[in-house]
Amino acid sequence: MFNNKCYNLQPIGNPVYGIAIVVPNVDYNAYKNKGMSFSKYVEVIKDIIPSTGGIDDYSIIPLIRCRLVKECPVNKEILDNCSAYFIRELVKYKLRHVMLLGDAAKFWLNIDNIGSYTDSVICDSKTRTAYNVSYSPFVKYIDDSKFEDFKFHLIKWYNSIKTGIYDYDIINI
Repeated sequence: MFNNKCYNLQPIGNPVYGIAIVVPNVDYNAYKNKGMSFSKYVEVIKDIIPSTGGIDDYSIIPLIRCRLVKECPVNKEILDNCSAYFIRELVKYKLRHVMLLGDAAKFWLNIDNIGSYTDSVICDSKTRTAYNVSYSPFVKYIDDSKFEDFKFHLIKWYNSIKTGIYDYDIINI
C-alpha cells in the first residue's frame, strides 16, 4: 500500500492544539531513518518557526506517507490511501488550522498555482478547518525568492493563529 518496505511514517509534534503543517511526502532522510523527526522538511520548518526545544504546539504531517520515487509516481490509489489517513487525523485531532505545503496543497485542494493562494485562507465548512497554502520547504534548494515567500507565509500563518489577527482573503469551499 505505501512502499516496498512498508514504512507508513507518522506525524510528529503536538496535535492537541489543532494546528498542523502538512508536507508533501516522506523525504529520503525520514524514510531511511524510519521517522519524521529525521526529515529535512521538519528541519527547514523548525529553523523558521521558533520553538522551545521541540515542536510544542503544532504537528507536522506527511500527506503522502511514503518516499516518492520516479518509478512509482503518485496515482489515485496512493493519494486515496494517504488521504484516508489524513482525514482520520483531521477528525481525531480536530485540526482547525492547517498549512498545506507544495504538492500537499495541489493534491488536497486541487490547486495548480500555489502562488495565487498564499494570501488566502480556504475554509471548509464541513470540517471547520481553515487551510493556508505555501511552497514546499524544499524550495529552499531551488529558488531563493520563493523560499523567502515560503518563510514569510509560514511565519504569517503561525503568528495569525497565535495572535488571532488574520489578514487573509477568505475562500469558502
